[in-house]
Amino acid sequence: MFEFIGWVFHRDADFAAAVATWGAVVLAFIAAVETYRSRLRNEVTVALRDFTNQGLAEARDRVGTAAHEVKVRRSHVSQVRHDIFSLIWAVERLVLVRRTASTALATDETAALYAHVTTVVETVNKVLPLMPDKARFGASILRANLVLDSLPAAKTSLNRTRSKAPVVRFHL
Repeated sequence: MFEFIGWVFHRDADFAAAVATWGAVVLAFIAAVETYRSRLRNEVTVALRDFTNQGLAEARDRVGTAAHEVKVRRSHVSQVRHDIFSLIWAVERLVLVRRTASTALATDETAALYAHVTTVVETVNKVLPLMPDKARFGASILRANLVLDSLPAAKTSLNRTRSKAPVVRFHL
């Protein structure tokens, strides 16, 4: 078999060049697709890392602590307000992963991300009624809820739902 292939390529240089060219095109296409898929996977991974970074975890902890109080202490209102905005803005940044979440490239990461998003929204919703100036959050909450509405379910390559999109929404 290899002798025959060698004989064909030796006899017809144009055919050998055509095969090599098509081979290069196929390999370039595969490389482009894999690069695109890697970028999509990285978008979800970066969003998950953003939701689990130390600064946001500390903000979530402070907001969670404030949610268990009867009223947010006056000395903590400024810090808790800042933390709430940080958490809401983290949800708003998920607009960058809407397209990626609908692919089957990072279903485990998307499921973990959605679990964190649900926790953040529930925690913020517990503390918002305790804030003296909750109306200040209105515009950010509206934008974040639009992002939450646009998040797709995380589906496997067989189109099975791995994780539903978060159903919780921010409310004042």
